[in-house]
Amino acid sequence: MVGLCAIWGFQQVAIKSTNAALPPLFQAGLRSAIAALLVWGWARSRGTQLFRDDGTLAAGLLAGMLFAAEFVCIFLGLTLTSASRMAVFLYTAPCFTALGLHWFVDGERMRRIQWLGIFVAFAGMTLAFADGFLQHGATASGSTLAAVAGDALGVLAGIAWAATTVVVRASRIRRSWSRSSAIWCGSGCSRVMSRRACRCSRFSRRCSA
Repeated sequence: MVGLCAIWGFQQVAIKSTNAALPPLFQAGLRSAIAALLVWGWARSRGTQLFRDDGTLAAGLLAGMLFAAEFVCIFLGLTLTSASRMAVFLYTAPCFTALGLHWFVDGERMRRIQWLGIFVAFAGMTLAFADGFLQHGATASGSTLAAVAGDALGVLAGIAWAATTVVVRASRIRRSWSRSSAIWCGSGCSRVMSRRACRCSRFSRRCSA
């Protein structure tokens, strides 16, 4: 688990460091294409069917679109804010997950002490946003707004991550034996959406040229 968390933490640094060489949304599409191939190879080697008529298609597609939205926000946000700040705002996801599960999943009701923890966490997020304004206050207003926009994209990525978890927990995916189908939908939809977003990005650059 320590190794897994280290990989997750290094992810933002790797994206930020390669943004100058590769467009961020192209990175997202490439990442998802590689993930899809790896999942397909793993399933093929184990003789596991990725898709089956088990009633999880709609929830799987929704989870996939949320997964795609999360990484679009991460990759775009890292063009505007630092990797360290993106990590802070991205990992607000557990707070949003707790709220979503409280409202949509039976047996996940929060107690008063847990509500207090959520309040403290959101208070910390508010302070982090305020620090963003103070940190860039001496620079041009456009730079300040861009940095805050990057922070906001980090929060949106956390919300999308949390929503993906809630969809999985509240739908048939949680009880389905074919859980790899959800992974496939996530990586596949992320790749498709990232490619479309990349085309939109190229179009906007041409219009502004």
